[in-house]
Amino acid sequence: MMRTLPAEHLRRADDTDWAERRRRALEAAHTATRCGECARQLAAEEPVWVTKISVRPWAGPQWPAPVCRDCRRGERWLPTTPCEGCGRDVTYRTPSSRRHHAFCSRRCAWRFYDRRRDEVLALARRKSCAACARPFTATRRDARTCSPACRQRAYRTRLAGRCGS
Repeated sequence: MMRTLPAEHLRRADDTDWAERRRRALEAAHTATRCGECARQLAAEEPVWVTKISVRPWAGPQWPAPVCRDCRRGERWLPTTPCEGCGRDVTYRTPSSRRHHAFCSRRCAWRFYDRRRDEVLALARRKSCAACARPFTATRRDARTCSPACRQRAYRTRLAGRCGS
């Protein structure tokens, strides 16, 4: 029995080869500078619609990638939300219980999570000195004193506590 392709897949197979289609979808998913379907250049403030793009003729992997207004298909889309990396309007096709943030590309997701990690680490470096009790921003995670003088004072206090008892 011979398998036949749906008309949509036959049309796409004539347009481009599937390796090129996969490359376009991956580039669009990473940077959101081009449409994942037609490869048209997207402006930085232009809204995008994130949908799954087939990268094989029959079945197989589908890559979520941003597409332009002309390439979006279907009527049912979720409400538009701003990308947390760059502020561009992003509209998703399907709801997800795992999606807590909206991103137009993986680059924006990385940018957001890097920024959030840096903020958490900066808060962890804000400490109070063990010797003088003044607040300071540590240059290392394991720092306990604000200066070499306080470090020496804390050492002498520890030494006196050991020897005096």
